Amino acid sequence: MVIGVEKRVTPTIGSGFMISKTSKFPEETYRAITVITSKQSLEKLATWGRALPARKSVMNVFAKNHSDVIGLSQALEVSAQPGVSVAYEAPATYQEAYQILVKNLTEPVLVGKETVEVAAAKTQRLLDGIRP
Repeated sequence: MVIGVEKRVTPTIGSGFMISKTSKFPEETYRAITVITSKQSLEKLATWGRALPARKSVMNVFAKNHSDVIGLSQALEVSAQPGVSVAYEAPATYQEAYQILVKNLTEPVLVGKETVEVAAAKTQRLLDGIRP
């Protein structure tokens, strides 16, 4: 018996796909998502190291191509268990907020055009303007 061990949960962040109920092309969109999320496509991404595969059947490809990462196989096995990885729903304004962050905070600070304080204040004003 192990005493004092807490269960750890980590978020798994990846790409999510959906079809809007107002889409003019739901069948075409479904076909595109089917290709993007196919085993063949996910194997390519896993080989390139782009993303943790969304299919358990591709986890071995990811692990094999990144076998130099200590503990990766064990982490993949644990992360695939129900209740370990927690899904979340991105807000409707996520993409807009992300673009504002990159353009107005990350880039100006990294290239030395603005201080963190100035860029953060400007970015916060812009983000406040998109709140639903």
